[in-house]
Amino acid sequence: MSGIAPYPNITHVIESPRRDDASSAPPRCGHVSRPSEVLVCVTMHGATNLLPLGDGGVPRPFASLAVGTDEARGRQSRGVTRGTLQPTHSPSWEDTLVVELQDEQAHGDELVLSVADSESRELLAYYRLPVAHLRPFQHYHLELLQFSGGELECSSCNSYCRCVVAFLAACYCHIRAFPILNLNSAQQSSQTHPAVPSGVRLYVSMVLKTSVLPRQPCFSFTGFEVLLEAVTSPLRNPVGPLLAVARIVADYDSYRDTVLLRTPSVAGIAVTSILFPDPPEDAFSVSPITIHGRPQVSPAGSPQERPVWSHSFLFLGRDSATVFTEGAALVLELYPTTTVMNSVSWHLRSPVGFCVLFLDQSLYRKLMTEPGHRGFRVPQLPLQGGHLHTTTGSAPAVSIALRLIGSEASDQTMKNHPKNSAVL
Repeated sequence: MSGIAPYPNITHVIESPRRDDASSAPPRCGHVSRPSEVLVCVTMHGATNLLPLGDGGVPRPFASLAVGTDEARGRQSRGVTRGTLQPTHSPSWEDTLVVELQDEQAHGDELVLSVADSESRELLAYYRLPVAHLRPFQHYHLELLQFSGGELECSSCNSYCRCVVAFLAACYCHIRAFPILNLNSAQQSSQTHPAVPSGVRLYVSMVLKTSVLPRQPCFSFTGFEVLLEAVTSPLRNPVGPLLAVARIVADYDSYRDTVLLRTPSVAGIAVTSILFPDPPEDAFSVSPITIHGRPQVSPAGSPQERPVWSHSFLFLGRDSATVFTEGAALVLELYPTTTVMNSVSWHLRSPVGFCVLFLDQSLYRKLMTEPGHRGFRVPQLPLQGGHLHTTTGSAPAVSIALRLIGSEASDQTMKNHPKNSAVL
């Protein structure tokens, strides 16, 4: 821990929501940090169970990301989301925020994640997470849950426990695809922070990056980069901004039959519940890889008529261990932001479409050539399994670019020069 007081004596924040213009765009999240620094990229998905404002009104929430030492010195947060357009107790943002810390500072500092009202700046949720808990380049999908004592019930196994540590040790259900922790009525009335009630949940995805990429032993490359560019033609029946979930699966046929073709289809993102104010370090251990891969989530692509992402997914280490083997494939699933957040949880179900690119030895040989070092573009990867159509009536497609990264210190993504890539 950093030695900073657990909770500052504040009920309001000094930040304002981010303006929706280019001048206020958040900094990019590259492949690696600068030397002697660490980079933490946090996507604020949304929150649930926010209480009314002090005057009884419904808030228009926004979220912010800071570090503990900055907060102790009265500095503003490093990043803020946009405020919601309408008042709500269950906001959805899908904004990515970035903080940079000196390497020696990071091990004793904390991330401070807050939610406040856009107009009154009244504090609605507050979490402090030790940076040292995060494993480098591990993608976390988290439900941050305020807890202040009392009983916890796991709705999967119907067990009760008064001790957080004992609960997590005895019940393996705390890592799951849907929320399972319910607070009893006595606990819901208590508080862990002077301005924040128990039961408030904040949903985030985050990754910590250092200046050196990890390399898998005996591999000819360090990482596999996939740049998701855009939907290639305007949509006739848009459904809102779209999130993309990318994964490498070892057996595409099995994944298609057991996940993609099921109704409703579930994204299979294991969301880990983290209990506050004392988040246990072992909850952040590296999760075992499954045959369905480790999914990564993009920011929202917009405008809805023709979503643009320009977002790089980077698969490292064991995440890319099954690429270029028989049956392996890159799968991109698209989910409308209008359906991923409700009053109960952040959840991804029933994509509006998915794309598949098989990762065979032929593709590997192309990527290992001299032109392949600059990357290959796939200008029309068809969207399958949905009801979207372009304005001309054809099936939609997305454009992507691919390359293998050989250096452990590569911070050059394909975002700035995808047009230089050869067409696959």
